[in-house]
Amino acid sequence: MSPPLILTEKFAAGRYRMCWRHPLDLSLCVKVSIPGASKNDNANEHHYLRHLSARGVQSRHLPRSHGWVNTNHGLGLVTDLILTPDGTPAPDLRFAILNGLVDENRATQLVSDAFDWATEHGVIVLDARPQNFVISGHPSSGEWLVLIDGLGTYNLTALPYRLACFFRPYEYWRARQKIKIRRKVMLQKIQALVAQKAVLSNAQ
Repeated sequence: MSPPLILTEKFAAGRYRMCWRHPLDLSLCVKVSIPGASKNDNANEHHYLRHLSARGVQSRHLPRSHGWVNTNHGLGLVTDLILTPDGTPAPDLRFAILNGLVDENRATQLVSDAFDWATEHGVIVLDARPQNFVISGHPSSGEWLVLIDGLGTYNLTALPYRLACFFRPYEYWRARQKIKIRRKVMLQKIQALVAQKAVLSNAQ
């Protein structure tokens, strides 16, 4: 058995996973489950990204899954790491709004474009949080959102998800229904973040 990959540069963490830069390829991310996590987001994400790839859904709006690797923090899922032009991890939409990188109109348009693409291609978006969308590209040449989390399913054995994977019309229908709700939720969260930024600016 090969020695574990030594992860040293953690750049993000959520409720269930930690995200590390791949030490041998800085264009890749290694996602490792937090000990004791109640959900296996890695297994869910890997399965759904492979399912979409098998359907021929490949886009700048989606990272690719590169499989599994043993690390010093446990089993990790290797995916594309979305980078800024200077090589640092791209900001998520929440960070971008709060730090003035995008205004409300631009954030709304980016979200609309991403959801329009997901609807067209039958991509199921479950968790519409600004932290699950990162901004790629450059303001001068064009920007877009990449959906890095909250896709497909929370449970691989759930009947609706299994049906979606085997019955394409149902998958497209389910994607449309989820996105219809999530689109409204995301717009509300964008407005809340813009209001929060205004409060923080006034307090300075």
